[in-house]
Amino acid sequence: MAAGGAGNSAGNGAGNGSGGALVGGGGSTSSAGNPGTAGSAATAGSAGNPGSAGSQGAAGGGSLGFKCPAGPFEAPALAGKKATKIVGAPPLDTFNKQGQDFTNVEGPVWIGDSLYFSEMTGANLPPARILKIGAGNAVSIVSSDSGSNGLAVDANGHLFAAVHKDGSVSQVALPGGAETALVSMYGQPAERFNSPNDLAIRSDGTIYFSDPNYQNSANPQKAERLYRITPPPTRTVSIATNASDTGYLRPNGVTFSPDEHTLYVSGSSLKKFAVMADGSLATGSDFVAGESGDGMAVDCAGNLYVAGGSSAIKVFSAAGALLGSISTEMGTTTNVAFGGADHKTIYITVQGSNMVQGVYSVTTNVPGFPY
Repeated sequence: MAAGGAGNSAGNGAGNGSGGALVGGGGSTSSAGNPGTAGSAATAGSAGNPGSAGSQGAAGGGSLGFKCPAGPFEAPALAGKKATKIVGAPPLDTFNKQGQDFTNVEGPVWIGDSLYFSEMTGANLPPARILKIGAGNAVSIVSSDSGSNGLAVDANGHLFAAVHKDGSVSQVALPGGAETALVSMYGQPAERFNSPNDLAIRSDGTIYFSDPNYQNSANPQKAERLYRITPPPTRTVSIATNASDTGYLRPNGVTFSPDEHTLYVSGSSLKKFAVMADGSLATGSDFVAGESGDGMAVDCAGNLYVAGGSSAIKVFSAAGALLGSISTEMGTTTNVAFGGADHKTIYITVQGSNMVQGVYSVTTNVPGFPY
């Protein structure tokens, strides 16, 4: 989630005594993964006179298509915060028996001007679909058979899904919803992943995903792990954590700090991992001892918003202090994301039945990241 840097290779067109050198000013690739545009070429210098400098490369784009505004940021205003349900999200239809059946609403992610999310039933390897909330809170179906849980967006605005249907992490085409699997198996002999649950994408394209067995009782991996997928074009997969880090049993939610130096992993505990430059993770430690959680998101001040286990979102500072909570007053929260034109709308997904399940929203004073 690191912000894009400016292209930094201005041309150095210093002329020498026999005529100016032509050293072009190509803008460097930004650390956020999107290239800065090229600076202009330096002009030739006449004998004894320096050529003019090439122009500065333009800034690279921020990761996730979103860049935090300049701080400092206020403390999040949480006193009395209550989110309200968005009507029609999900639509009441045969998928959820007009809202009467239990469904799990998950994976909110803001892309462009819309929120995307998953809805799944309560079965083993459950049917699932991807829905979209667009302008005016209009709800539409992106994919009627996605088999998805968590969703994420990369630096280029592409949608990715953790898919329990086939055990894959897949890219989802927009529009249309067609899925292309990046990885789906691991081990010797190779077995499908259990039920990929949540994912986070670093600016360079590295993907981290959790693989508990919540949606797959067969548990083909015989273990519940956090995995890492290398950036394209190779897309190789490996276990992301050491054996000594299995104390966070059943990894669930995954998200980055704003600078991408820390990866938070929730589950039956709430852990943090330092992220190395090569994408590997240092040994994990408790972020908040005794806490657990489901999906998570961060705001631009680095505060962590944690769903799961109640009808509220808990908000922790980057130091792990509890700052407060946001209530939905019903159902069990599953995940959280920031969106809207200024990224100051908090979207909360809730599982349940009898039309309790859905997407709830509330405005806030601190912008945050899109998933």
